[in-house]
Amino acid sequence: EEQQSKEEKSNEEEAQVVNVNSFHLEDDRGLDEQPVLPEGFIEWETICATLYEWEHVAERFEKATYYAEKALFKVLVNVIVPVVTEELR
Repeated sequence: EEQQSKEEKSNEEEAQVVNVNSFHLEDDRGLDEQPVLPEGFIEWETICATLYEWEHVAERFEKATYYAEKALFKVLVNVIVPVVTEELR
């Protein structure tokens, strides 16, 4: 009985993790469906889309003290932002 209780608790915890890590999509028929995400899926977020946002995206890292953020600032300013802003103009 105790073993079964532990299994049920484990299954409930797994279900909670799945619910936290998944999201709902609603198709045009109004049906909810869970997407099947590939193994190793990484969710990305857009931080800039307009020319103005691209021109200023590196500013938040300009006074960084952490080495990775300093490196990101240099790559943004010297490589990525010039290419993207040229294409958007």
